[in-house]
Amino acid sequence: MQNRNLVLALLLSMLLFSFSGIGQNNTSSPYSRFGIGDLSAQGFGRNKAMGGTGIALRSNYTLNNVNPASYTAMDSMSFILEFGVKAGFSQFKTNAVDKSQNNSDFNFDYLAFAFPITRWWGTSFGVLPISDVGYEINTTGSVTVEGSPIKTGFRFTGEGGMTKAYWSNGFKLHRNLSVGLGMNYVFGTLDFTREIGFEDPSFASLKLTEKAQIRDLLFDFGVQYHGKINSKYDLTVGAIYRKKTKLDADYENLVTKTEIVPDGKGGSTGRTREISSSDVDRVVDLPDTYGIGFAVTKNKKLTLAFDYTHQKWSDARFLRRNDTLVNSNNFALGMEYTPNANSIRSYFHRIRYRFGAHFDNTYLKVRNKQLQDYGLSIGAGLPFKKNGSYINVAFEVGRRGTLNNNLIREDYAKISVNFSLFEHWFVKRKFD
Repeated sequence: MQNRNLVLALLLSMLLFSFSGIGQNNTSSPYSRFGIGDLSAQGFGRNKAMGGTGIALRSNYTLNNVNPASYTAMDSMSFILEFGVKAGFSQFKTNAVDKSQNNSDFNFDYLAFAFPITRWWGTSFGVLPISDVGYEINTTGSVTVEGSPIKTGFRFTGEGGMTKAYWSNGFKLHRNLSVGLGMNYVFGTLDFTREIGFEDPSFASLKLTEKAQIRDLLFDFGVQYHGKINSKYDLTVGAIYRKKTKLDADYENLVTKTEIVPDGKGGSTGRTREISSSDVDRVVDLPDTYGIGFAVTKNKKLTLAFDYTHQKWSDARFLRRNDTLVNSNNFALGMEYTPNANSIRSYFHRIRYRFGAHFDNTYLKVRNKQLQDYGLSIGAGLPFKKNGSYINVAFEVGRRGTLNNNLIREDYAKISVNFSLFEHWFVKRKFD
């Protein structure tokens, strides 16, 4: 029975999600050293293949967490479960050392549920990442002491990330007007270390460890107006907003010193001692966020979508500093084409073919250069034969950063597979 299969899928997805956070890093990018790390794409399966668009998208068969107002599009007796996995492949290049490095990551992506409360109220809840930190950078240099150079080694490492458990609701105020409210519990741990060591053992090495444990609430707001232009075209206009939020975070700063001392037996041993430590509260900000989007659908077959999102990171503070953060702007385009969603003879006519593109002026400014990120995506919604469920696949290629100013350029490819399982509630079947 479909209900039994849905329960089994739910249990399996929850099991996979619980294991996904154990001993795994979701990124290997050196740029995750700055700010709160690599920002995760907030869209689900359909959004990922359509360039990340979603502010004005609505659907009764798949979820869209970009705008909580979209949940009013669900059928009145439906239940939707979504979960997904993702894989990323990156190549990092720099002119400074004339070499490249390859990295790959594989992780569970998100888990989400949605269902209508009434004909005018749809709700969704789930868990998904906000940002990821995972890097290790090793460099060498020298310092001059009493006219003599001494070789030194520097090591920078970081791990962790931020996650949110959300509860979002969409309310239909009018046949064509919906508003949405999302309540998110944000939590996570960010660990950063900086170490300096010397080739001469008579010099002590130093290590700075920073750790921030984050937990707090933030709220998202959304609105969508949807209606017909004429008998062929439907138009949806949407907007989202999130007010600047200061997250409650316990911050620990520890400096240790390791030096070589005689062991009393004619040899030597390393001795580590604490130099200083401090604890500070409320040190992580998330910025004001504004977004607007448009989506046009022709004959329920072709959908074109455009999103613009602005985040005011220049006013945000991270660990008591702005950390070279600047305002970010994101532009996204998406297209979805379905030849005939109700076709009986051809399965390929029921597939939802998707394409997208994005361009970001990111929130990072390194060596007076604001980093840019741009990419192309392609994907499909593959329908199940007997119900409204889909397997959504998306493939994206892109580039972030530059080789100029001795910076690092990242060329990446991302693959995601998402399951959108649809079930009718309170429908008594005569045959099974």
